[in-house]
Amino acid sequence: MFEITKTITLRDADAAGVLFFARYLSLAHDVYEEFLAAKGISLRAMLDRGDMILPIVHAESDYRLPLWVGDQAVIQIEVAELAERRLTLTYTFLTPDGEVAATCRTIHVSVDPATRNVIPLPEELRAACR
Repeated sequence: MFEITKTITLRDADAAGVLFFARYLSLAHDVYEEFLAAKGISLRAMLDRGDMILPIVHAESDYRLPLWVGDQAVIQIEVAELAERRLTLTYTFLTPDGEVAATCRTIHVSVDPATRNVIPLPEELRAACR
């Protein structure tokens, strides 16, 4: 598991000062990028090589407790499934008190950008996610 603490900012919130529902996935994606970087995977290098893209084909969220502007939310990411061509990640958002505020899940598929065909995940990514 990898985790990071994020401050909920005003731009993240709705008019009531609560984290806006769509921002959960945006913050999750930020943590995903930081997770890969911590594992030595450069998204920039992956994109520059041009041999594979990793689009999200499914995303879902469940909300339990609000996160407020100014909260220091801990966001945990775990590899839920590592298949030949698919990577499933789960995210847990914790309140400053350590309670589960929300959970998200994203499914990524490895795709050849030239043919748009699904291809095996690169070994460097598979190794980083084990």
